[in-house]
Amino acid sequence: MRLFQLSIVVVMSWSAGCSPVIVNEPIGKPVVIDAKQIVELTGRWQVGDHQFIVEHVKGNRFKATRIQKPNEGKDGPKFFLLHHTDKDHVYMHVEEKDELQKKMRYMLLRVGHGGGKQIVLFMANVHSFAKAVVAGELKGEVQRDDNRSPTSVKLSSSKSEIEKWLKDQPNEPFLLNHVAVCTKLKQVK
Repeated sequence: MRLFQLSIVVVMSWSAGCSPVIVNEPIGKPVVIDAKQIVELTGRWQVGDHQFIVEHVKGNRFKATRIQKPNEGKDGPKFFLLHHTDKDHVYMHVEEKDELQKKMRYMLLRVGHGGGKQIVLFMANVHSFAKAVVAGELKGEVQRDDNRSPTSVKLSSSKSEIEKWLKDQPNEPFLLNHVAVCTKLKQVK
């Protein structure tokens, strides 16, 4: 069930136009995925008015390709990794290529509990992470808009520093009110 919920996150991050929190390496440990879970995670998914095809690549790595509508621009597939922490939280890390530094970075999302063939995705609260950077609790760079509100956070803290910070948070650093519900569609034979 936990793994089934993970694949929803990738879809939301792609289609939501959100304020991302970016990390240098995945948080937690790779999720071990068996054949049954691969079947649960792969296939056609609906998020809002967008549909995606999710395919298993290898291990805990998946590929999501948005099904294009007529007159829409083309975008390539997105790859994502599934990890979990000792708090039993599951995180999705959407791969983003950092062209300047020629390395991979990851958009951080958390997978929530869904029922049946649905998964709920939670965006990282850019304000919580920005506050931690400004306070010196985490290292990183905060991007701001013209009104000085944070629009994204690129963390440079180590994986262990971020995991410790997440574990120690008294308040939820993910937007529990900013969710996307993803529904797995039936296979057409």
